[in-house]
Amino acid sequence: MGIVGWLLLGVIAATLERSILPRPGATFLGSLMLAWTGAVLGGLLGYAIGWGGVSDFTVRSVGLAAAGIIVILGGLRLAYHLRGRGV
Repeated sequence: MGIVGWLLLGVIAATLERSILPRPGATFLGSLMLAWTGAVLGGLLGYAIGWGGVSDFTVRSVGLAAAGIIVILGGLRLAYHLRGRGV
């Protein structure tokens, strides 16, 4: 998948992320950067469980990228929650 495919996958994943997990004050550029990071993490998770990475433009690739985004945001929310409790 070329750079245009990765950009398009990032836009789709960012749009999904904004509709599933809305974040007040988040910009689309921030969501796009999160989507690219989530795609990398989703690819690593896909390899870890034997599904392969994010290598082509398929529903599985978009799902793996979205899963990576959810893992990143879940971890950030957990860290903020624990930090707020003084842990």
